[in-house]
Amino acid sequence: MAGIGGAVPGREGVKWGPFGPVLGSARATGRATKDTLMHKLMLSALVSVTLGLGTGFAGSAKAATQDEINATLGADQSIWSGLFTLAVADQIRTHCDSIEARTFTATRFVYGLYSQAREYGYSRDEIRAFQRADSTEARLRAEVGAYFAQNGVREGAPETYCALGQSEIAAGSAAGELLRAR
Repeated sequence: MAGIGGAVPGREGVKWGPFGPVLGSARATGRATKDTLMHKLMLSALVSVTLGLGTGFAGSAKAATQDEINATLGADQSIWSGLFTLAVADQIRTHCDSIEARTFTATRFVYGLYSQAREYGYSRDEIRAFQRADSTEARLRAEVGAYFAQNGVREGAPETYCALGQSEIAAGSAAGELLRAR
């Protein structure tokens, strides 16, 4: 696998960021802009990975409404905690210039989450719809915001993100495993 911005055999033209393939507009470094960070995190982390796979299940194992799919994936503690971990790590690396993503580790983590979601038999489009659901984004934003508040992180104060990031790295937490100090 190539580093950020490098070519990956068989996937020419795909731009790679710290959490895997990057879709949409992002800076040359592959870091999402702050105003759409949560959306881009989930899009590039969980769902855009599927674009490189293109194979697997052709559809759902059983017919279900999108609300049922959203409820199932949102209730899966492993998937939800993985999304939470990615969101925490991404917010830290975005707001703290002295911390960056561990690209290979984060990409492997994302593929694992995607595989867990696919084990339910849901299609790429169904997983994408879950990721884009207003309820999913609102819940994730609220939980990450509460976690940051509990740990002294303040919006507009990058040093608070850096302090939490250093703490996560030192503790070897799930988010800390996706990060490293520059």
